[in-house]
Amino acid sequence: MRAFVLVSLLLAACGHVAKSDECDTGEVECTGACTDLMTDPDNCGACGSRCQLAAHSDPACTGGHCTLECHEGWHDVDGDYLTGWDILPA
Repeated sequence: MRAFVLVSLLLAACGHVAKSDECDTGEVECTGACTDLMTDPDNCGACGSRCQLAAHSDPACTGGHCTLECHEGWHDVDGDYLTGWDILPA
């Protein structure tokens, strides 16, 4: 019960409370559309929290945290999310 109340308060504080007849379970309303804050890279963890683009990768949202999906063949060597994937092996 406490967890439900906390999530409800957090969503209400953002001004984006899902209406049960409009959004599926686990979704909230962000800018007029239902979205899953755990998987949507344009609303990752919160409405309007967009995952950044980085070299040789696509933004992704996993569990409400921004991640990167590496383009095929590229590798991350410096471990820095902001630089993206660095090397295309020969």
